Amino acid sequence: MSVTRKDIGKRVTDGERTGVLRDVDLKWMDPSSPTHARRFLPQAWVKFDGQGERQLHPSAIERV
Repeated sequence: MSVTRKDIGKRVTDGERTGVLRDVDLKWMDPSSPTHARRFLPQAWVKFDGQGERQLHPSAIERV
């Protein structure tokens, strides 16, 4: 089950690590991509315990 904006601030896991969901954007575009190649990419940002923040696909994360 993937996470949604309702899960922001809650504990989540990617199966190996646990952390706090910081944000979810289903229409994120990589600003470093050339304009003609940009497309919407669903993204979630998680602050894992003892590690930095990571950017992942929302379907790769589950609520704890």
